[in-house]
Amino acid sequence: MEVPMIAWLSLVVILAVVLGFDLLVFGRRPHEVSFKEALTWSAVYICLGVAYSFVIERWLGAQATGEYLAGFVIEKSLSVDNIFVFAVIFTALGVPAIYRQRALLWGVIGALVLRFIFILLGSTLLESFAWMIYVFGAILLVTSWRLLRSGAEHVDPAGNPVLRLLKRI
Repeated sequence: MEVPMIAWLSLVVILAVVLGFDLLVFGRRPHEVSFKEALTWSAVYICLGVAYSFVIERWLGAQATGEYLAGFVIEKSLSVDNIFVFAVIFTALGVPAIYRQRALLWGVIGALVLRFIFILLGSTLLESFAWMIYVFGAILLVTSWRLLRSGAEHVDPAGNPVLRLLKRI
């Protein structure tokens, strides 16, 4: 299915407005986020995602809407593990509770930007070179093998070069 450029542009504009609003209005004053507040904002973002399905239905029809909602549900399901990853990272790095909201927002923005870049790069490579699927598959297999062999090694985050660079900034 060919998605019109206006649909992509509207999605990017809506994301930029929502993230900008979150960053500039709600992220201004660092504070410890309560469970109720986190639940409320999660519901707001889920409702915005579902509301966008009505825009898709209007522009592209029921088939595209079903595909969007299926992807939306899968993405939400898969992103639950990110909560635990961020909790482990925040605890390991000793991020104070009042700064976790801002750190999380910047983490999400960074993840969205990197995901966008990798999807564009990966799809371009796959479209241009069909054999790249084997390269990507090999990367996944090697990564899986390394994860299986590494066991429960203790990793010292203080030795991470990225963390040292970020601490200087």
